[in-house]
Amino acid sequence: MRAVMDNPSEERLAFAALARQAIRVERQIAPELLPRLQALMPIEGAARVALGFRLDETGRAWVAGSADVRGGATCQGCLLQFGHDLSVAFDLLILMEGPDVHALADDHDVLIVSGDGVTVPEIVEDELILALPERLCVEEPCPHSPGLAFPAVSDVVEDDADARNPFHILAALKRADT
Repeated sequence: MRAVMDNPSEERLAFAALARQAIRVERQIAPELLPRLQALMPIEGAARVALGFRLDETGRAWVAGSADVRGGATCQGCLLQFGHDLSVAFDLLILMEGPDVHALADDHDVLIVSGDGVTVPEIVEDELILALPERLCVEEPCPHSPGLAFPAVSDVVEDDADARNPFHILAALKRADT
């Protein structure tokens, strides 16, 4: 790999030229450049990204890399917010939109681009979103989860006639009040 490039994170990179030269790119990505991830997990500080571009034996461009970010994520079990370090490694075949995209996408992880350039946030945002955990609490069951048990009504006796009547519980409660 050749030297690290130094240009802004939102600048479009000519991925084919970078792959031909086997360039390595390192960036710090501001949270506002990752709006879809930011909506799912509030980001604390910049995301750190390292990318390596290369050509395969057929001349297609690839990007391999890693991204790390710290944010606050909400546990779906207890709905509490926790600090969470999110790290992802990826190896993506870069394809321009076209008819052959779907055939190659079946066998490889792909990044579909619409032009001859791509930004660093476009490369990493989907990968970070896919790496978000469903569950943050590692204990089973979640110690912070609200209880879901409800006491059974023990003084209501059902018979066949009551079971057919949808208001039989209200009648039993009315009898209990008198």
